[in-house]
Amino acid sequence: MAAVTLHDVADRAGVSLATASRVLNGSARTPRPDVSERVRQAAQDLGYVANAYAQALARSATRLIGLVVHDIADPYFSSIARGVQIAARQHDRQVLLANTGRDPQVERETVLAFDGGFDAGRRLAGDLGISPGARRPLCVFAVNDVMAIGAIAAFRDAGLRVPDDVQVAGFDDIPTLRDSVPGLTTVRLPLSELGEQAVALALGEATGEVSIPGEVVRRESTLFPHTA
Repeated sequence: MAAVTLHDVADRAGVSLATASRVLNGSARTPRPDVSERVRQAAQDLGYVANAYAQALARSATRLIGLVVHDIADPYFSSIARGVQIAARQHDRQVLLANTGRDPQVERETVLAFDGGFDAGRRLAGDLGISPGARRPLCVFAVNDVMAIGAIAAFRDAGLRVPDDVQVAGFDDIPTLRDSVPGLTTVRLPLSELGEQAVALALGEATGEVSIPGEVVRRESTLFPHTA
């Protein structure tokens, strides 16, 4: 026996397909009460089961939150994603994650569908023209910790000492920093809280500008060397 379709319900109730859809799929635009009742009665008589996906489209609410990141393997983004998931569960939402690989075109396409760091650090270091023993007040402040660790490795390959020849600082305070030598000076951000705040903004629970304070964490990579 063929499944009952929305067309069948519309024919039985004597209404248009659009009207039947608005009644049964939960649209905010509903017809007058007697028409709505006629459609529901027709659906009941025919044993029609509404499509959950169609209901979500009609209500413009899928209970999903889209999260677009450059690289989920990057500890920076994975920490934010954790905060997003925590807040999403509190609001009975599911997170749909998209990884763009830092491709602007993929990012644009992903956002529309929803309505490197280490090597970069090495390239940065390979451009600074520093030679071992050059005593100069130079500090490299990388845009994130992954790039900073890459820069330190490149300096080490070039025979430079950190912090004696060059000082390096990062940004994020990712968990893997506890294994880096020397310890990396960085700016610590509450990344999980950042993800939670993003959900609050997405759901309209927070308005205006959201401020997330950071904290400078001094470690060995920016300590001035001892002089005789």
